[in-house]
Amino acid sequence: MQYKFAPHKISIAMGTVDQESIVGSLPLVSEHIFLQDKVKWWKLAELDNTQRYKTFPKEFQKSLDQWKAQNP
Repeated sequence: MQYKFAPHKISIAMGTVDQESIVGSLPLVSEHIFLQDKVKWWKLAELDNTQRYKTFPKEFQKSLDQWKAQNP
C-alpha cells in the first residue's frame, strides 16, 4: 500500500503475504502499526529494533488528515 502524500513509504499488510512463496528476502521492517488489531496468537520478533504503534504514528496520522482536508 502506498499513500499519495507519502510516496517514499510502502506498507505491506504482512497477514496477506504467503512467506513460503517469497523468492529472495522481504524488505526490512521499519515499524509495526495497528498492533491493537493484531491477533493474539501472532508473535512479533522481540528484538527487531522497530517502532511499534497501536494505530498510525501521530505524525503520519497528522499528515494523512492534512492531505484529506486538502483533497476532499
